[in-house]
Amino acid sequence: MDVARDLLRTCRSRAATDLLHEIESSLANEYVSSELRFRLLTNQGAAAAQLGEFPTARERFLQARQLNPGEPKAHTNAAWGHLVCGEPAEALDCARRAREVAPLDSEAAAVLLRALQALPDPGAVHGLLVNEPWLQDDPACCVALGHWLLERGEYRDARGYLERARTANPGDPHVLAELGAAIVALVQEQLAANHPLPWLLPPDSQADLDLADDLLSTALSVLNTYESPHPRNAALVTRAAARAVRGRQKEALADCETVLRHEPGNETALRNKGFLLLFLHRPEDAASALALARAADPWGTALPLAHAYNLSGRHREAVDLLEPLWRARDGHLPADQVGGLLMRSYHGLGQASDAERLVAELLADPDASTLATVADFRQHEGKLDVAAELFESALQSATSSERDLVFLQLAKLQLQRKEFAAARDLFKEIADFASSNDATRGYVLALYETKEYREALEVCQRVRANGSMDPGVATIEAAILETFDLLAEAISLRQALCDVEPTTLDHVLRLAIMEYRQGHQADARATLRRIPAATLTDPVTIIQVAELRSILGEPDVLPLAFKARRLGYGLQAIHRSYRSLFMNHEHAEAHLLAPPDEVAVGASVRVSLDGRDKVFTIVDGGPVTNDLGEIGAGDPYAGRLLQAKKGDVLSLPRPFGGEQSCEVLELLSPYVFAFQQSMGNYAELFPQQTDIQMFSFSPDDPSQVLAILDRGRERAEELLSIYDRKLLTIGALAELLGKKFPAVWAALRHRMDARVFVSPGTPDRLASAQAQVASHAPIVIDLPALLTITWLDLEETLAQLPFNLFAAQATIDELRDVLLFEHTGKRRAGNLYSREGSLALQEESSDDLDREAQFVARAIAFVEAHCTITASRLPIELSDSKRQELMRVFGEPSFASAALSAELNAMLLSDDLVTQMLALQQFQVPSAATHELLAALVANELLDEDELFECACRLIESRYRHVPVNAKLLVWATASGSGADLRRAEECFASLSDPDCTEESALIVAADVISWASLAPVSGSLWRVLVSLAASAAIKGRRTEAVAAKLARRVGARLAGRPLAARRAMDAIVSIARTGALP
Repeated sequence: MDVARDLLRTCRSRAATDLLHEIESSLANEYVSSELRFRLLTNQGAAAAQLGEFPTARERFLQARQLNPGEPKAHTNAAWGHLVCGEPAEALDCARRAREVAPLDSEAAAVLLRALQALPDPGAVHGLLVNEPWLQDDPACCVALGHWLLERGEYRDARGYLERARTANPGDPHVLAELGAAIVALVQEQLAANHPLPWLLPPDSQADLDLADDLLSTALSVLNTYESPHPRNAALVTRAAARAVRGRQKEALADCETVLRHEPGNETALRNKGFLLLFLHRPEDAASALALARAADPWGTALPLAHAYNLSGRHREAVDLLEPLWRARDGHLPADQVGGLLMRSYHGLGQASDAERLVAELLADPDASTLATVADFRQHEGKLDVAAELFESALQSATSSERDLVFLQLAKLQLQRKEFAAARDLFKEIADFASSNDATRGYVLALYETKEYREALEVCQRVRANGSMDPGVATIEAAILETFDLLAEAISLRQALCDVEPTTLDHVLRLAIMEYRQGHQADARATLRRIPAATLTDPVTIIQVAELRSILGEPDVLPLAFKARRLGYGLQAIHRSYRSLFMNHEHAEAHLLAPPDEVAVGASVRVSLDGRDKVFTIVDGGPVTNDLGEIGAGDPYAGRLLQAKKGDVLSLPRPFGGEQSCEVLELLSPYVFAFQQSMGNYAELFPQQTDIQMFSFSPDDPSQVLAILDRGRERAEELLSIYDRKLLTIGALAELLGKKFPAVWAALRHRMDARVFVSPGTPDRLASAQAQVASHAPIVIDLPALLTITWLDLEETLAQLPFNLFAAQATIDELRDVLLFEHTGKRRAGNLYSREGSLALQEESSDDLDREAQFVARAIAFVEAHCTITASRLPIELSDSKRQELMRVFGEPSFASAALSAELNAMLLSDDLVTQMLALQQFQVPSAATHELLAALVANELLDEDELFECACRLIESRYRHVPVNAKLLVWATASGSGADLRRAEECFASLSDPDCTEESALIVAADVISWASLAPVSGSLWRVLVSLAASAAIKGRRTEAVAAKLARRVGARLAGRPLAARRAMDAIVSIARTGALP
C-alpha cells in the first residue's frame, strides 16, 4: 500500500491502479481492517481521479467515507469527487462536514472554497474570507483561490494568490503551471487594447512572459513524467501561447503538436497550431488545423481560416466563409479585416468588380485601419505606388497602437518596390536588434541592398549572439562574410544553415562556390553533388548549378543550362549565361552538339511549311513553350516528323483542317538551336540591353563591322587618356573596358602609347620602402605586383624573404577566373580588328594560350604556397575594433596597402568611401607593392645591384612608369634610345617632375646624372641629351631659378676637381632654366 501511495505521488497512476487491484484481489478472502480498506479505497479513488475517471473516483471516495466518517480526509476526498463530477451542492455538504470535524484543516478549507466557487454567487467566498482571513495565507487555499480567480478572469489577483502558494511549495508542478497560466493571461489582457508587434512588447511584459515560460518549463519537467496527459497538455498549451506572444513561433508550434499527438481533439491546441502555421507560411496545414477547431471557436477561427484558404488558392471556400460575415457585420469581427480578406478572395477568383465594390465601401468612412487594409490589397494587386500612398495616409491618422504595424507594412512594401533606403529607415523605427523578427530581417536586408555592410553585419552578429539562429538574418550575414572574403566564417555559417534549412539549395550552392574559392575543389565537387539537379525547377538556381559544374569540370553542364533556359526564357541573365556556357563547352560536350541523323525526341528540326521556314524542338514531358518552338512528343506534328531525315518531304495537318507540304531542311542539336535562338532573338527580347547587338552585312561591304570596331577603339582610347591622367586605376580601366585585369596589364606593357603606373621610384619613396622593409612588417602583394614579380621570374626569390607575405582573396579569385574562363574548354579564335579599311583577325595560337595559362598558374601556385590569404574588403568595411585588431596583426603600413590594393585593384569600386578616396587624393596604387618587394629583395641580399638594374630595364622596356631611378639606369635608357625617339629616356626622367617626387629627391638624381655624364666617356650629343633631360625634369613645375641655382651648386661641388666640366654643366643648367634649351 505504501508503494502504491508513492506511485500516486509521482502520478504513475496506471502502475498504482494495477498494484491496488492486485492488493484487492489478494485480500478478497482475507480479513481486512477498516483502516486498510479505507486506505485501499482512498488510493483507488486518487488513481482514478489522476486518470480522469471521475465517476469511479467519486464512488471510491464515498465508499471510503462510509468506512471512516470521522476522518476529515474522507469528507474532503468525497467533496473533491463530487466537484470533479459537477455536483457542487453535494461537494459543499461534504466540505462542511469536513470542516466540522477539523475546522483548521487546510485541505478541508481549500475544498470548501472550491465548492463555494462552484456556486453562481461569489458572495459566499468573499464572506468566508472575511470571517476567516487566515485562509488568504494558507498555501492550499491560495491555490484554490488562484484557480477560481483565474477562471473568473481576475488575473492579477489570481497571480497574487498563486505567488503565495509558490512561495510555500516552490516545486509543486500544479502551482507552477497555474501561476504561469495566470501570468500569460494577465499579459494578454494588458496587450489586448494595444496589440504591439511581438518584438516591441513593453519590458515588463517581456519579463513576465519569460518568467511564465520558465515556470511552465519547470512544471513540465515533472508533469512529463505523469501518466495522465491532461495536466501536461494544459501546461503545454499555455506555454505555446506565451512563446507565440514572444515571437518564438516554431517552439510554440512544437508544444501544440506535442499536445495533439496525445490528445488529437484538443481544440485550443488545434486553433493555436493553425495560427502558428499561418505565421510560418504553411497555409494548407493551417487550414486543416483551423477547420478542425472551427466548431469549438467559430468566431476566433473564421478570419485565420479564410486567410489560410486564400493563401492556399482556395478562394471559393474563403468567399463562402466570408460573405455571410461581411453581410452581417454584427461587431463580432473587425469589418475592415473581413473586407480585406474578401477582396483578396474576389481577386483570386477574377471578380474584380466585387473587389472594387468592397474597396469603395471601406473607403466611404476611412480610418487608419481601413486605409491600411485597402493599401494591403493594392499591394497584393501589384499596384505598389498606390499602396504606398495609402499606407502613408494611414500613418497620418494611425493611433499609437496602430502605428507600428503600419510602419511594418509600409517598410515591407518599400522592400518590394526596391526603395531600400526608405525601407531601411522605416524598419529602423520598429526594429529590435537583440532578437530575430520581421523588422530585424527587413532592416538587415535593406542595409545589405544599400551596401551598408558594416552595420548589417553588426546587427546580424548581435542577433546570433543572443542565441537566435534566424535563417533570414544568418543568410544575409553569410552573404556579407562572403563579400568580405571571410570565407572560413562564411562556410561555417552556411553549413549551419544547411542543417537548419536542408531544402534551401542556395546554401549548398554558396557553400560549394566558397570551397572552390578556397582552392578545395574536391570538397566543392562533393558539396555540389548534394544538389539534386534533376529535380530543380528554379531557372536561376539551375543556371548557377550549371556554371559551378562548368567551373569544377563536372559533366552535364549543357543539359542543365538548356533546362534553365527553357524555364527562364524571359530572363536576360539566363540567356547570357547559356551563351557563355555553350561557347565554353562546345568541345567538352561536343557529342551533344552533333546533329542527329533523323528526327527524334529531343532534337530540333528546321522545316519549310508551304515555303515558310520554321523550327520545331520535340520535347518529352514537362510544359511546352510555344515561344521556343517546342512541340510535345504526342503532338500531331511530332508524330509525322519523327524518324524523318534531311530532304524528306511529308505532309502535316493544318490548324483548321487540311494538309500542308513540309520539307525537312536541317536537323539540329537542340543545344545549338537554343544558342542560335538566344543570339538571334536577344535584341527583340531585351530591347534596352546593348551587350549583344545583331546586324547583317555583306562580305563585300564590312563597313558596319568596321564602324563598330572603330567606336570601340575610340572608347578605349578615351579611357586610356583618363587613365594616363591618373584618374583611373588599372582595375577600374579593366572594368570599364570589359576585360580581365591581367589582360589589361599585359596590354599596357606592350602598347607604345600606354603606361603601367607604379610607385614613383624616387629616392625618398625608395627610402620609405626600405624603412618599411627594415621594420619587418608583413608585405601585402596586390594583383599587379604579383603579376610583375611572376613576369620578372622572382617568385621563388621572393619566397625566401624572412617575413610574412599576404594576398587578398580577390587577387586569387581574379586569377582563378582568368584561368577558368580564358583557358578551360574554350577555343579563342583571336581578336577582330580594323586595318586599312578592312577586317583583320589577330589569331592566337595554342602555344600562346598555353603560355598564358602557365603564367597565371605560376602566380596562383606562388600565392597558395607562400602567402596568407586575407579578406579583400575587410579593412574598409568592418568595425573600428576589427580594424585595430588587423592593424596589430599586419602593421599599419601593410594594413593601408591591403585596404588600397583590395578596394582599388580588385575592382570593388562600389563604395562611396572608396570613390571619395580616389577622387580627393588620386590614389594610384596598382603595382605599388612592386617597389617594396624589390626593395625587400635587395635589403635581404636576395637581389644584387646588377639584378635590380636588369629588372628595372625590363620594367622600362615594358612601359612601366616611375620605377626606381638612378644615374646608371637613366644613362642606359638614354643611350638605348634613338636620336629621334627618346621616349624610353623621357619615361625615366619623368619621375623627377612627378608631384610625388620631392624637390630634394629630384635634385639628388639630376645632380647624379649630370655629374656622371660630365665625367664618363660619352659623346657630346649624348651629354647634351642627358643634361637637358635631367635638368629640365628637376626644374619643371618648381621654383625655376631657385631650383636651378641649387642644382648648379650641387653639380659644381660634385665636379670640383674638373673646373672646365663643372663650368660647362653649370652654364647648361642656367640656360635651361632661363630659356628652356641648352646654349
